[in-house]
Amino acid sequence: MFRSTDNGDNWTQVNDGLTTSFVLSFTTNTSGDIFAGTYFGGGVFRSSDNGDTWSEKNDGLIATEVRAIAINASNNIFAGTYGIGMFRSSDSGQSWEKINNGLLALYVRSIAINADGDIFAGADFVGGAGGVYRSTDNGESWVEINHGDITVDVRALAINASGHIFAGTYAGGTLGGVFRSTDNGDSWTPVNNGLGCGTLRSLAINPGGDIFAGTTGCGDGLYRSTDNGDSWTLANTGLTSTDVVALAINSANGHIFAGTNRYWRICVRRHRWWRSIPQRTIDDAGRDHAQRLWLSGAWGSHGGSLLDWGDFGRDRHPPRWRCQGDGGKHRFLHRSHRCPGR
Repeated sequence: MFRSTDNGDNWTQVNDGLTTSFVLSFTTNTSGDIFAGTYFGGGVFRSSDNGDTWSEKNDGLIATEVRAIAINASNNIFAGTYGIGMFRSSDSGQSWEKINNGLLALYVRSIAINADGDIFAGADFVGGAGGVYRSTDNGESWVEINHGDITVDVRALAINASGHIFAGTYAGGTLGGVFRSTDNGDSWTPVNNGLGCGTLRSLAINPGGDIFAGTTGCGDGLYRSTDNGDSWTLANTGLTSTDVVALAINSANGHIFAGTNRYWRICVRRHRWWRSIPQRTIDDAGRDHAQRLWLSGAWGSHGGSLLDWGDFGRDRHPPRWRCQGDGGKHRFLHRSHRCPGR
C-alpha cells in the first residue's frame, strides 16, 4: 500500500502489519478507518491511524480473496469475495457474516452503492451465474438484474449523480463494453458508440458527470464520455500503458488517477528532465474523506504508469496527462525511459 498526502506528488509505502502485498481493493469510512481487501490468504485489513499500521480483520470472513469492498452511509462494510460471494460487517470489520441469500454469482468483482442505499454487485459468470445483482435491504437478499442484456463478466460498476448505473463488462466482440441503466437496474442498454474495446476493468465518474472507462488487453487504454455514455473518445495522450485497471477521482479538483496493470511509474518534470521510478502493479486507487490519495497493488513486471489528469477544459482535445512525482527535486531519467511531454 502506498499513501500520498499531496495529490500524488509524493508517495510513501505504508505496509506495517500487512501480511500480503496483493492488495486488490480498499475503501474508507466516515471515521477515517481504511479497509483493504487482499488475496493469497490475506482477507481484509484495517488501519485506524491513517495507514501507519494495519491489522487483520477476518473474524467470520471465510474467504480470503476480497476483490471488492465498499461502505454505505450507515458504515456497513460489504466485501465481495472471489468464489464465496458477499460478506457484511456492521462493526467496523470486527466480525463478518455471509449474505448470499439469492446471490448465485459468487465470484464478485465490483460493488457500487447508490444514494438510496441500494447495493449492486458485479460478478464473473461461473456455472451460469454472473453479471449484476441488486440488494435493496442492506444485503439481506439479492436479485439478479441482467434481464438477458448482460451475459458476460461485470468487472466495474459506477453510479452518477442522477442514479444512472454503468456496468463495465469484460468480453471480446460485441458482447462486452459498457451497459447503462436509467431505472435502477430494471433494464440495461449497451452504450458503446466509439468504444472500440469490450474488455473493461475500471469505471469512474467525475463531479461534472464525465465518465472514464479503463480497458485492458486490447491496446486502447482509456476512454472518456461527456454525454452520459452516448459516445466515447480515447483519452490516452501521455499514458504509457494501455492496461488501465483502476481509476480514482479527486472530487476537490477533478484530477483523475489511473492505475495500470503492470508497473506504475511516478514522474515529475523539472525544466526538461523527468524522473521515472518503476514500482508495482496497481489494482485499486481512491481518496478518503480527508482527500488523501491511496494507491494499492501487487508485484508487476512491465512498464506502466500512475498518472494524474488535470481539468484543462473540454475544448482542448484530447486531454493531457501529467506525471506525478517528488516535487521536482530530481533531474534525471531512470533507465533512459522518457515520460510523456518531454
